[in-house]
Amino acid sequence: MSEPEQVGPDPKEWIELAKICQSNQHNRRAMEWKLAFGLWTGIGAFTAAFFLGHKYELPTWPWWFRWAILGAYLALFLVVIFCWQLAMHLAYLGDHRWFIYHMQKARGEKDAKPPEQIPFCSCFRWFPTYQWTWNSRLWMVGECMITFILLALSWFAIFAVTPAQ
Repeated sequence: MSEPEQVGPDPKEWIELAKICQSNQHNRRAMEWKLAFGLWTGIGAFTAAFFLGHKYELPTWPWWFRWAILGAYLALFLVVIFCWQLAMHLAYLGDHRWFIYHMQKARGEKDAKPPEQIPFCSCFRWFPTYQWTWNSRLWMVGECMITFILLALSWFAIFAVTPAQ
């Protein structure tokens, strides 16, 4: 009597798929921190240029300069949120959900279902994602708040030492 044919991947193949997802998670998290520290260092270097310039007498800035810097900082902050943080965290979440699914299949759980994509929110129904967890949300908010605080401190520091006119 022959053995019954196995349908689908065997447990080792599911584990290999889970390892790929886990590797993606770790690589993405490492890249995220490198980008964050690079951005925060750039904010510090930009701010330091004004302090070092103060030593050598800065020129008088036009009245609109502080508003131009504020606009650039707000644009940078929005890019950080929507083009980097949100995309990074949603991709990380997807990897995590697929990792769990592959491990369930490797354990032989018959009721394991692939992760379901849902709309990000009611205003963005065209933007599918996986169900968020609170730690994912707090992680993203924390990184965005650090960036916001550094941008705000930079702006206030620049105009505390820069001549107004």
